[in-house]
Amino acid sequence: MIPTSVEILNKDAGALRVASVNVNGIRAAYKRNMADWIAARDVDILCLQEVRAPDKILRDLIGEGWHILHAEAKDKGRAGVAVLSRTAPVAVREHIGEDYFAESGRWVEADFEVNGEIFTVVSAYVHSGELGTQKQG
Repeated sequence: MIPTSVEILNKDAGALRVASVNVNGIRAAYKRNMADWIAARDVDILCLQEVRAPDKILRDLIGEGWHILHAEAKDKGRAGVAVLSRTAPVAVREHIGEDYFAESGRWVEADFEVNGEIFTVVSAYVHSGELGTQKQG
């Protein structure tokens, strides 16, 4: 069941709310009232995929009050992932070892301390395509 907006707003005290959204371009998402969507959900950690914008534009749109880990794609207007959080992460990783991930804008992860435990959040944008293509193997 999809909760109503009233149910979404009523987050239990001490709860951690995590959301993940493929924005299909952060500028377009903000033109479609993304800021209101975020505010109405009282999100603590927000993962974004297909940001498709430089870091400065993402930071300008998101505004104050967020810690932002953003992996831009080397190719302008492509991919891009981010983890936004209300509290600072204790560690971050921007790729998973392969050189491809260092500049493809497809992987970021952040560790947060939650109730004395480490909680890892990953924002990943994976290829969709046909098996046997160069990027699918």
